[in-house]
Amino acid sequence: MRLLFCPKMKLLPFTKQIAMAESKTRRSRKGNYLIPDVAFIRPGRIPERFAGAIPAVPDLLAEINSPSDDGLHIQEKIEIYKQAGVRLLWSVYMMEEFVAVYDLARAKRIFLNPDEELDGGDVLPGFRYKVSELLK
Repeated sequence: MRLLFCPKMKLLPFTKQIAMAESKTRRSRKGNYLIPDVAFIRPGRIPERFAGAIPAVPDLLAEINSPSDDGLHIQEKIEIYKQAGVRLLWSVYMMEEFVAVYDLARAKRIFLNPDEELDGGDVLPGFRYKVSELLK
């Protein structure tokens, strides 16, 4: 995993408190590695010393779905992330203009339209971001 900052989601106020990571997860049925667009690991979960990839499952992932992603592939990724222990997934549908929020820890799903806000919940307390800004 490489540490990164995602300016699109304007996480700057949180950068001193959190770790963002670009991560490579398990392989899909097609044999490809799953690489989410954004991954977040809560403070304190990353060891002070490690070599190579960060040895922690992200708490939150954000995926930007492409028009070529079929429903089966998206569901497969969600299941892989859930089995790995990811707690929250934001699945962004740019063309359709909505975000599917999966609370994988509680097996809940909600859909947000452009006039609503993403909420980091207990994974990223205090984080709120307008869906319409994300879809620009």
